[in-house]
Amino acid sequence: MRKVTIIFLLLMLCLTVGARKLQFLSVNHGKVYVGKHALKKGEKFDSKSTLKWEDLEQIMKVINLETRRVEYIPARTLTVAKISTPEDLLVKKIVLAARTGMLMTVSDIERFFNRQLILLSAISAETGFVLDDDHCFYLQYVHDGDTIRKRLPATTGRTFCIDDSIFIVDSQPLPPTTLHARLYYYDRPAAQTMLMADSLIVNVEPRQACRQLLQACRDWRLDAQETESIVADYCHAVFPFAATVADDISRFCQLP
Repeated sequence: MRKVTIIFLLLMLCLTVGARKLQFLSVNHGKVYVGKHALKKGEKFDSKSTLKWEDLEQIMKVINLETRRVEYIPARTLTVAKISTPEDLLVKKIVLAARTGMLMTVSDIERFFNRQLILLSAISAETGFVLDDDHCFYLQYVHDGDTIRKRLPATTGRTFCIDDSIFIVDSQPLPPTTLHARLYYYDRPAAQTMLMADSLIVNVEPRQACRQLLQACRDWRLDAQETESIVADYCHAVFPFAATVADDISRFCQLP
């Protein structure tokens, strides 16, 4: 009997290790449940509790009693990412949005762009390469069996951006879709083309859900920092192998 009791206590300890205490502050509308109990302002609950929502547009505001920080937990993020507890989301929040910085060399560009990037609005990259009528970066990808080469717009003499212009072919817009592409730099006077990144994936899949999250944040009048954090958390939770770009999230959250 004593041995059974010890085993039971050890199991309970394993279940509670790593759990955080959260304090419920509010929800933008409706109620959030732990089991059959509707949370009330000021109530504390375990971060490993399974939450039940009334709809996907709900966003819950809590205090993480471990860090004393205010956290926002969106129903859409937990539901789409198939996360049942706040703990799983709080763990994922350690993933940060990338910042391009200054990409001076081929190695810098290769390191940054050889990955899956989430494109919400526009990804800008300042480089050490001249950009003018005779020099440009372009993307190459295959669409319906045809090889497409899209010159990327230059916003300054050394900065280019990836935006929805990559989905315009022969003046006709394509439905934005995830692209597997290569990034090149073209030097016309030298008649030289340089491969910069051969494993770039441009992922636009999160856009629609992020627009709905953005509207919910605006309806609740959350500030820019809180809104950007909620959008980034959604992308990281649902697409853990993709990177967001901080400036792109900021631009997206400023869209009308």
